[in-house]
Amino acid sequence: MPVMVDVAAPRAATQRVDLIPIAVDLDGTLLKTDSLYESVLALLRARPFVVFLLPFWLLAGRASLKARVADAADPAIELWPLRADLVAWLTERARNGHPIVLATAANEQVAKVVGRRLPFLAEVIASDGERNLKGEAKATALASRYPGGFIYVGNDRSDAAVWRLPGAIPALAGKVSKLARWCDGKAPVAVFADDARRPWSRALRPHQWSKNLLVIAPLLLSGNARSLQAWGSATLALVALCAIASGTYLLNDLSDLDSDRQHRTKHARPLASGDLAIVHGVLAMMILLALGAALAALLGSAGAALLAAYAALTISYSFGLKRKAIVDVTVIGLLFTLRLLLGAAAIGVPATRWLLLVSMFLFVSLALGKRCVEVRELGVAGRVIGRGYRSEDLPVLLALGVATATGAVLVFVMYLIEEAFPTGLYRWPGLLWMAPIILFIWLGRMWLLCGRGELHEDPVLFAMKDRASIMLGGAMLLIFAGSMKLPPI
Repeated sequence: MPVMVDVAAPRAATQRVDLIPIAVDLDGTLLKTDSLYESVLALLRARPFVVFLLPFWLLAGRASLKARVADAADPAIELWPLRADLVAWLTERARNGHPIVLATAANEQVAKVVGRRLPFLAEVIASDGERNLKGEAKATALASRYPGGFIYVGNDRSDAAVWRLPGAIPALAGKVSKLARWCDGKAPVAVFADDARRPWSRALRPHQWSKNLLVIAPLLLSGNARSLQAWGSATLALVALCAIASGTYLLNDLSDLDSDRQHRTKHARPLASGDLAIVHGVLAMMILLALGAALAALLGSAGAALLAAYAALTISYSFGLKRKAIVDVTVIGLLFTLRLLLGAAAIGVPATRWLLLVSMFLFVSLALGKRCVEVRELGVAGRVIGRGYRSEDLPVLLALGVATATGAVLVFVMYLIEEAFPTGLYRWPGLLWMAPIILFIWLGRMWLLCGRGELHEDPVLFAMKDRASIMLGGAMLLIFAGSMKLPPI
């Protein structure tokens, strides 16, 4: 909610204080995002090769660039996140008699569409193809229009030109601690501060890095657990994979803004909600992908090729494969299996085909569980936004999920018979017969909860918080650790 401060409003001879106009900025103020970056992103999703034209459009000036982008792009403006506390405050001020005007450097075509979402607006003034209404240009326009004084709500250093006007009363939105110095010593009439909820930690999803620990599995299963060199190589592969994974999470969120904003829970993601600026997300994505590529080069040709394949498959998933029913869960299974292959390549051991098959069946099953959760949320009718599933697909997804879970257990048994026992790595191989039993119990329980409608999140994340899952996973690790024959130090 806004923080109100008593301010003596400028008085005109024929103007009551309670009718003083309120001018409000759009980008980063009324909107929690930037209309130009949103429009450019929508344009690039539809026509990627336009990226080569943008520098030439900018040569004609920022106002011209905004006009060209507005003409070419078709963004989902109705989904752009508004600053709810500011909208509520403006709605109340309009009821009290304040004229509300949208004064923005955004292109007038975009500003008018946003304005239609806000019935309290009396007027919209914005940039056209020749004039960029920012800084001094906005200050001049507002000073001539409201010589008796006005309240101006802004969020940027460029708004200081408006706040310096003798009749201007500041109101602040966004990162207000950085704006106080630009108010020309005036106390703000209202403050609408950003809600600091760790946007970077939510956007980079470090909790998802636990999935990348599969890279360590070949190290543990190959008898190299006491090799410091092997641990170094595996750790390097893990760090590279985490950097690429976080970079592709950002890419996925950037490509999926519209569907995320319509989702029951994903609308709160930092980029979708406006808690994280699009331009910052793009820069972080590029840095993380570049860091991952640099680390991959240190792993040798095989490791670098596998990381490149992982990145390419993830990007393909983000830009289309995730919208293809059944294909999407298959890709997820492949991505998990690539983690195992990367771990084996990093330490220079061959990857066992049986373990790779276990990985495919297991993680396809878990991905199907996640889709079941999403489809169940639809009720009796509907389509999962951004995915290729409908509500009537639930019985088939349940059947496929149970079938792939059964396949994972069966292939695990084949792994023990065909490879685990003959290798001689295990001191007490008989203990390993408990492993497929534990896997069956865990998968059976997960699908039982899913069938009952009691599973409400990603099964992998569920397993990380579920006490029974943690106990079963710990038992599995103890079985393998206790049965393995380790080399002498």
